[in-house]
Amino acid sequence: MKSSTRHRIRIVGRTIDYRLVRSKAARKLRVRVGPGGVEVVQPIARNGEDVPEFLVSNGCWIVE
Repeated sequence: MKSSTRHRIRIVGRTIDYRLVRSKAARKLRVRVGPGGVEVVQPIARNGEDVPEFLVSNGCWIVE
């Protein structure tokens, strides 16, 4: 099972809760939005500091 942690970020004037999942198989950051909420898949070898910037750059899409 992949480990995940819960986080919160402010995007486009809204507070968004998301789950960060670190994956050995992932090659790039991905965001999924569905009935279970927002999930960000992060390659295990990648630094997590760029996750907030990634979410902000996709903010309009995530909020819609």
